[in-house]
Amino acid sequence: MTKHLIITPGKHISYQRHKHRTETWTFVDGTGRLIIDGVIKMVGRGVIAYIRPGMKHAIAAITELHIIEVQIGDELTEEDIERLDWEWENME
Repeated sequence: MTKHLIITPGKHISYQRHKHRTETWTFVDGTGRLIIDGVIKMVGRGVIAYIRPGMKHAIAAITELHIIEVQIGDELTEEDIERLDWEWENME
């Protein structure tokens, strides 16, 4: 399954993990802060992130952020999302 995600400045997706799918995020425009397993890194156009099952991850947009997300796995459903706590103040 492929999705085009657009995240507006100052917004984010929840810190989450999946049991049944791998995601590949290709950042095609904008800038943001990516969290994978508690590690924060700046991302922008041309960066690719590989997220394996069980990896905790989230993204927060600094500028309007465009991501192509490709999901591969045996269960590509919204039910395969475990949302976790993250203190967004830690993003600075």
